[in-house]
Amino acid sequence: MGQVPILEYQGHKLFQSLAISRFLAKKFGLAGKTEWEEVKVDIVVDTADDILKPVPQFFRVEKDEKKKEELRNTYIQETLPNFLKNLENILKSQNNGDGFFVGDSLTWADLQILVLCSRLELMVKLTNPFGEYPKLKGLVERVSAVPKVAAWLAKRPKTSF
Repeated sequence: MGQVPILEYQGHKLFQSLAISRFLAKKFGLAGKTEWEEVKVDIVVDTADDILKPVPQFFRVEKDEKKKEELRNTYIQETLPNFLKNLENILKSQNNGDGFFVGDSLTWADLQILVLCSRLELMVKLTNPFGEYPKLKGLVERVSAVPKVAAWLAKRPKTSF
């Protein structure tokens, strides 16, 4: 299909990063324990995806530096706060925001928020993307401290996105 990423599993090729992530999350018990939890995980994951959709316009597509900066500023001042406020409220609705997004254990929704934070830092050039959202910031700290996540963060390749 000419797309990346590609996951080959048991003779099948899977495309699209979210589809691959969703498949792996189910395979490794990170998609939620019930159908209802799975839907709640999908809400968070899809929201994180929606947050990043405008970014390529000013990160890669727009060539005019002044227009690029205007698009970035509008995103930072208008678009991003609305989304992050919604995510903060979703997180607060579960254990007052002091645990994970769904249920009582890590899901791929929590991992996606860690990825979101990293992408906002690298692509949007925000030094503290969740600074005004203490529950989201706390979640990122909790997820980053999970031993296997921490090990990966320490050794992963450094990229621009």
